[in-house]
Amino acid sequence: MNPANSADVKQKVFDIIAEVCVINSSMITCKAGLQADLGIDSVDIVSLVLALEDEFGGSISDEEVEGLRTVGDVITHIDVKLSGAE
Repeated sequence: MNPANSADVKQKVFDIIAEVCVINSSMITCKAGLQADLGIDSVDIVSLVLALEDEFGGSISDEEVEGLRTVGDVITHIDVKLSGAE
């Protein structure tokens, strides 16, 4: 995955979620649940993962996706992958 700082990752993740899942950006917070709060369904999750992989490089496995419950989880996951600390 391509290196980036945490603030950049956070903003890019917010932007990707808003665009791919057609969600008002004002609803997207680190604590927002992907399914519970934002209503992202399994089809949108697949699209979201593909967009994140394109933006940041690398891949996100199905097992990793299952552990991503909130927007903050997504940001943390990407930060860890970018730092190589996985």
